[in-house]
Amino acid sequence: MNTLTWSDFDQHKPCYSPAERYGEWSVTILDLMRRKDIPAHELIWAATRPGILSDKTLRLFACKCVREVWHLLTDERSRRAVEVAERYAMGQSTDEELAAASDAASDAESNPWAAAWAAASDAASDAESNPWAAASDAASDAESNPWAAAWAAASAAMAAARDAAWAAAWAAAMAAAWQAARDAAMAAASAAMAAASDAAWEAAIKKQVEILIELIEEVQP
Repeated sequence: MNTLTWSDFDQHKPCYSPAERYGEWSVTILDLMRRKDIPAHELIWAATRPGILSDKTLRLFACKCVREVWHLLTDERSRRAVEVAERYAMGQSTDEELAAASDAASDAESNPWAAAWAAASDAASDAESNPWAAASDAASDAESNPWAAAWAAASAAMAAARDAAWAAAWAAAMAAAWQAARDAAMAAASAAMAAASDAAWEAAIKKQVEILIELIEEVQP
């Protein structure tokens, strides 16, 4: 494992001088990652600069980070892309397999709700363009089945009235409640979200440092 100095990071233009803040040193990247006086996010920044870690280590690091939120990958194509990338890093899959898995994952990411949205849009378009279709069709058969026609027309009318009443009631309730609750709710929610976000971010970064240390010990030449 190569020995590094702060000069190895100068070309990457850090936002401050590490030598001035932490003093001169000459150590391996593993030694650097174990330092407790350097913030975790800065350690991650240093370790992921080009030329510091091998391609294999960085690929496996990316995959392990994704596995920390594996439950969020609900599309099998996304999970397969991670699995193929792991095998690729270990020399167990080809460039073609990696590219194919990546393309499939991109499709999953770019339009995960395509089928559901298309179905909903079609249904909405039909309802908007011809809301009285059922009643009209039934009415045309009134002579042969007047009760069916009447029921269809009544059902359509009730549905239209229900929708109109719901929309009006919802609009009125929202208008009345929104102004009164908005400021307090937004303030409380913002504070809670900020605190939770900061805590989650710090925990995630520390976990990433742990992952990198393990990988460097296992696979970094």
